Amino acid sequence: MTSLIQQEAQLFDYEGQQLRRKRIFGAFAAGHGVMFSPEGEYTGPNLGHTPRPNDLMGHCVNYLGSGNPDAVRTANAVLRRLPMIECHFLPNRSLWLLRTCPHLLEEDVRKKLDDYSCSHLDGFAGEDQDFVGVNDNFPCVSAYTLMAGGLRFGRPELYERGCVRLRQLKEMLTRRGAASEYASPTYSLLQLHALAQLGELTAETDPEMHRLVLDCEARIWADYLAHYYLPADRLAGPYSRSYTSTLVEWTTHPAALYLLFGDSVPGGLPEEEREALMVRHNHHILAADFHCPPLLREWLAGRQYPFSYEATTEFHASSDEVIGVQKLWSDPDAGPGDEGAVLEEYASGSGRVSTYMTEAYSLGVASREWHCGSQTDTFLALYTTRAPIRGRRDVRTVFARYSVNDRLPGQTNAYPELGTVNGPMLFWDQGRKLGVHHKNTAMMLYKPRLYARKQVRSLRLMVLMPLSDGRPEEIWLGGRRLEGTEGEHTGLVPVCLKDGRTYMAFHPLVPVDHGRKQAVRVEEANGYLILSFYNYEGEERDFRAAEFALTGNGFVCELGSEAEDGSFSAFRERIGQGQVQVEDRYLSNVHMRGAMIRKSVYSRPGVQLACEYSPVSEGIRYMTVNGRQIGETRLLADGLDAAQLPFLGEEDGEGGDGAAG
Repeated sequence: MTSLIQQEAQLFDYEGQQLRRKRIFGAFAAGHGVMFSPEGEYTGPNLGHTPRPNDLMGHCVNYLGSGNPDAVRTANAVLRRLPMIECHFLPNRSLWLLRTCPHLLEEDVRKKLDDYSCSHLDGFAGEDQDFVGVNDNFPCVSAYTLMAGGLRFGRPELYERGCVRLRQLKEMLTRRGAASEYASPTYSLLQLHALAQLGELTAETDPEMHRLVLDCEARIWADYLAHYYLPADRLAGPYSRSYTSTLVEWTTHPAALYLLFGDSVPGGLPEEEREALMVRHNHHILAADFHCPPLLREWLAGRQYPFSYEATTEFHASSDEVIGVQKLWSDPDAGPGDEGAVLEEYASGSGRVSTYMTEAYSLGVASREWHCGSQTDTFLALYTTRAPIRGRRDVRTVFARYSVNDRLPGQTNAYPELGTVNGPMLFWDQGRKLGVHHKNTAMMLYKPRLYARKQVRSLRLMVLMPLSDGRPEEIWLGGRRLEGTEGEHTGLVPVCLKDGRTYMAFHPLVPVDHGRKQAVRVEEANGYLILSFYNYEGEERDFRAAEFALTGNGFVCELGSEAEDGSFSAFRERIGQGQVQVEDRYLSNVHMRGAMIRKSVYSRPGVQLACEYSPVSEGIRYMTVNGRQIGETRLLADGLDAAQLPFLGEEDGEGGDGAAG
């Protein structure tokens, strides 16, 4: 076994990871005196809320891992006064610290973490923590909690329960090309870190489970690195689950890339900006030694553009109910929602995630939503305005949200029907959506969520671009160039943007008009450029449920660049109304017995995207690219033989070869 560990240490470059981790953790830990008093009281920036114990313990993981004696003392002071509440993450991190650095914990702190961990293990053994096609980070994290706790406290039944959970993950990754909680800027690294923790835990005691853990970790790395967009040093979309901060900020991803590769695979950010991120962001989810296979490291290091990736994924049934979750995890006093609100059940299913990258931009689309979809970025574009980038000021993000009653990003929004209020960090999508994608073209189809159908003043789909790092050079509304960032049109005209070397066009798909002042509006609000496509704007009114479900919206996005199209005028001509044909309508017939379906077809030379589905049931008849059904290949990626990945060999079914499209 010692020989195996030595082989893995060389294979996965443990020594290099540990040296680079010291640098990353040390940079953040140097600010411990600003974040906490000597007594462990939080004195850092005003977050708008009381810091959660989980977040504070994350600081401690970082401080203890840095080896900085002053930061270690601060960590003990914080842990000593930390309220050990019911929390999904606290037992995991407590057991990690007890196992990896007990010598750095003062005796009373060590006993506190030991007692807390021991008393909270049984709650992680239930089915709520299984892999059920939803929050994959939960079962990953809880598997370590059960297995580490089972070993520490002599509970073999808990260790075995964690093993069962990991076999569930293998089953899912055999069925699908990606996990359910795929490409999340918040949660993918959490999954990887938990699996890395398990890799360390099982290395000396359980060879069979150790191999399984490393295989699962390799598969999550494959999806993560497929989405890593090196020119911008960011994770590209689509995102299963995100927050406003992870849409706008780089967070810990450049540090993760550096931890794995050092300087051998440089991301696009200049060194000084990477250093600033190490100081600013807490990187506690980089505490374990990762097991990214050389095959995947070489795949990213040798990436050629254009690059395509697609994978299948699955999701379980859900709804927009949030009070039960709040009561369980964050706010026991959360009140009831609107008793008159109708909360739809969203069916289980499967879908396709796809990403297309060039040197100038990436475009990611998911055919279906993760969970209830309010945090799913089924459409996400990242692009650069020049090469090489000079820093974050040359990188842009574009995403979309359906909004009822003019809820906007960058502010606090109330959702009385759901009994909750969200601060700026969480801007929910109030629409349900589907996506069809081929290379640099995406067709997104939306409808509003049923719970929001009463007391409606406006219904619009918004394409959003944060302006904190810059704004487009040119915006065209139909055939007119805007003087600034304000304009509107009564017709469903395209909006075209030029931003450095990258070009974008958005063709609205709005087959339903309930009455509106304008069809398309361009404006700036709360630090965002907003392109709005309206279904309704007028006096407050209620909608019937069937009427609301059949309120279609959407858009087609086209991306281009100076390298592909030459001039911006040539790009606008290529995707202009003379080149494009659109069919977007509702239809029914006697054989459907009154059911309505939406048929949407977008065509231009070289590409046709088509979808026919029932907006009420969300059942899909077909989604095609150039006449071919999509979403039937588990995993397909340029430069990677998918059959070499765990659980995707011939014995498991089809793998993949060639280029994804």
